[in-house]
Amino acid sequence: MPEYVYKAFPREEFADEFIGAGRFRIGSLKHYKTIEDDNRIDKTEGEASYTFEDDLQQIHITLDSEETRTSTKRGQMHVSGSWGNPTYIFCTSLPGTDLDYLRDRFGRYIVRISNVEQFIHGMQEAIRRTTYPFIGNGHVRGRTVEYSKDLELPADLEEVASCELAYYQKPPEYSCEQEYRFVAMMDAINPPDELPDFIELDFGGNIEYAERC
Repeated sequence: MPEYVYKAFPREEFADEFIGAGRFRIGSLKHYKTIEDDNRIDKTEGEASYTFEDDLQQIHITLDSEETRTSTKRGQMHVSGSWGNPTYIFCTSLPGTDLDYLRDRFGRYIVRISNVEQFIHGMQEAIRRTTYPFIGNGHVRGRTVEYSKDLELPADLEEVASCELAYYQKPPEYSCEQEYRFVAMMDAINPPDELPDFIELDFGGNIEYAERC
């Protein structure tokens, strides 16, 4: 867990409301696939994609004799998939991120969140006060984004980790963002009839460990 993270806001009132009132929005992963904002859109958001080297089985069929034989050849296996639960995220950036880059890409008004663990706790409390069916009693997990989409990864990547990549993997060209995202998921079996693009969260007061940079 990082010592602190940065959040860029496009408007000053959003930054002030975040710090002074503890109000902000979390966004649906699916929304970022189609959002009309060139700086935020990622058409592959919510999808895992990578390759690994393995022995690939080949089947050879001779049409004349209907003979079948198999062989193996070393090659690249492509894996892709998505996460079934409706997933919402709050995107921030890690220490060491170029703040001028964040201002140019996401907004001039930068807030530093200096207690990540407490922020996660606050998010969980705020999520529990919504009417949406978030799993784990509003559980929030923090994840450092991996910029490994469509790259080769270790062949022994665990199956669960492979699935989870869907909500924290991005293409390498986004690596300057150094993103750290806060993730909350809804029940996949009984989701709401309509999933909003954004959900408002309210901490119920100022965030004392957040300040303008």
